[in-house]
Formats: sequence, structure tokens, C-alpha cells
Amino acid sequence: MRLYNLSIQENMNIIVAPISFSTGSAGSMRLRSLINELKLFKNVTLTNLISSKEENQIDERFYSSNITYRKLGYSALFGRLLEITSIYSILKYKKMSGKNILYFYSCVFNPLDNYIFFIARILGYKLVFDETELFKTKLTEVEGFSYIKFLLIALNQHIIKFVADHIFCISHEILKYYKKKSSLLPISCNNEAKPQREQYILKNDITLFYSGSFETKDNVHCLIKACSNIHQNGYPFVLSLCGKMTLDEKQVLNDLIEKCKLKKKVFLHGFLEIDAYYNELSSADICIVPRSSSKFANTGFPFKLGEYLSFGKPCIVSNTGDISLYLSPDDVYFVDPDNIEQLEQAITKMIKQEGLRKNFSRNGKRKADLHFNPKSHIKKMLKIFHNL
Repeated sequence: MRLYNLSIQENMNIIVAPISFSTGSAGSMRLRSLINELKLFKNVTLTNLISSKEENQIDERFYSSNITYRKLGYSALFGRLLEITSIYSILKYKKMSGKNILYFYSCVFNPLDNYIFFIARILGYKLVFDETELFKTKLTEVEGFSYIKFLLIALNQHIIKFVADHIFCISHEILKYYKKKSSLLPISCNNEAKPQREQYILKNDITLFYSGSFETKDNVHCLIKACSNIHQNGYPFVLSLCGKMTLDEKQVLNDLIEKCKLKKKVFLHGFLEIDAYYNELSSADICIVPRSSSKFANTGFPFKLGEYLSFGKPCIVSNTGDISLYLSPDDVYFVDPDNIEQLEQAITKMIKQEGLRKNFSRNGKRKADLHFNPKSHIKKMLKIFHNL
């Protein structure tokens, strides 16, 4: 592995928290695409502080000799231990020379725990946040305990306006919310190896693919209903669904699949480890991003879209948020959010027309390489870090 000197002659010590960049989750993939570039600079040292509440496994393959990681303690009984070990770690890994940066991915902390940030500031760290969702827009979708939970997270997003040295925002809506000391940082394409696997379906079937969460914003129920109509019309396909889901979400999906008579057509895989996930994605013929029209969906950006495009997969995408700022109707097949009929028509057309799939595959990958390139993102990040 070749290491590069920074054009700016300054050592940087970057601590990334609180999630691992060695899993297949969306946040982990975003961090890894950036860290894979940062680790090439010999002026940069990297440490990954991982909340064991969030991450159960560490994949050693993604930690090279110049990246340190520490798994933070956490338990339901001794929950405060997470914060105590965080303070110990940021003290332990602080460098006496160069610039120390504490990089927090997504603000999901209890506002009462913000003393961690102030202690880090006293210790001389610069505080950088990477915000990918705007939780105040979630409040209209939830109630009861969930409302209190997201209200606290929204409050914390407001608080970090005053403690952050810089905030990276995945969309223009989030950028407008933070205004000062913030900049746009779009999704990054994942350029890791793309393994293949044996087909588990007949070659005549077209594999439709979705991965991600199964919240209201993700609109997976619309995708299943569209597939029900396609199945009734006799088109050959299977639908592969991957991602973390709660027991309630899984039950709702299974009930809908049963109701739509798609038990032999829909494969509900749940969360897959990295290699298994790549194998599933490699076998896909068409990838689908069926976002809803909610404010919460419009303020974010679908992480997986960049990954699909970098794999050269033709995509059907609900036109929400910033997506059309980067991609045109020549790059992906746009549909209106929440529109089952348009989604059905798009899938049917893509199944029938192999040439159309090839065009979207070629054009989408080219645009992804242009707009979602982690190499260009890193150049921007390093300039900002230097000026903190």
C-alpha cells in the first residue's frame, strides 16, 4: 500500500466514533469509504472508538497496521460506562503534536451526555460531526415513547450547532439547518472487491434487489405491492430484501408478502455480513430505491444508491431530496415517491428491456464515479481539517 504526504505539512490524529467501519451497515460503509482514502496519508493517524451497544463484531480485515480500534464498554445495567470509557479513550489516544480531531458519525446521543464533547474540547480536540438525517422532521411520524426518543435526538442536533467546529451534511436540507460551520459531503461510492456467487434462482428470472432499513421513509411496502401486480401479469422475477429489521417490521413484511401471494417470489434475508451482502448485490439485475415523500426521507440521501451505481447496477429510484441534483433520467429510472403504479411500470419495463438496463448501468456508474468519488471528498475534508 502506497502512502502519501499531505500537501499541507501537518500531522493529524483523527478519532472516529461511535460506530465501527468494519460492518455492512450504511453508516459503517460511509465511514469506510472515507477512511480507506485517509489511511493512505502517512501524516494521518486513525483510531476507531466503537460502542459495543451498536456493534457486536469486529472484522479485522478492515483494520490495517496504521488504524487502531477500541471497543467501548456498555451494558443495560452500567450504561454510563460507555461515556466513562469514551473519556478515557480520547485522553489515551490524544497526540501531543499535530491536530487532534474527534469525528462523530451522526448525532444520536442523549443531550445529557454532551459533557463528552466539552471534555474533548478542554483536552484540545476539534469536534467534527457527520450528519446524515434531520430528526426534527421525524417528529410528525412518531408518537409515544418514540416521539420522546426522537425529540431528544433532535434537541441534540440543535445543541451541536454550538459545540461543533465543523459539520458535514449529506444533503442541502441538512446544510440549510446548520448554516454556519458546515459543508456538503455527499455519499461516497464503495469501490471494494465485488465477489460473485452461484445463482440460487433460475436464469430466466430477473433479480430485483433492495437493501437498507425498513422504516416508513423506505417505502418497502410499496415495492412489495408493485411486485404483486407484476407477478399477476406473469413476468419472471424474484425480489431480494436485505437489511436490519425489528421483529415487528419483519412480521408486517411477512404478513404483506403472504397477503400478496409472493412467498415464493420474495426472499427476506435480514441483515447480512459484508461478504454475503456483496454476493447478493452482485447477483442483482435491477436495484430499487423506493423512498417515501415524507420530510424525513427528503432531508436524507439513500446511502445504498451510490453503492448500487458503483456496482454498475441499473436503478429505479424515487425522486426525493437531492438525488436529481446528481443524477438525470438518463442515469436512473425515476419514479414519483409513493406511486405504486409508476413503480410497477418501471420494473416491468426494465424486466422486458435488457438494452435499457445496460444503458442505465453504464450511465449511472459514470455519474457515480463523478459525483460520489471518495478521493475528491477526502481532499475537501483535509482542507477543512487543516483550517480548523
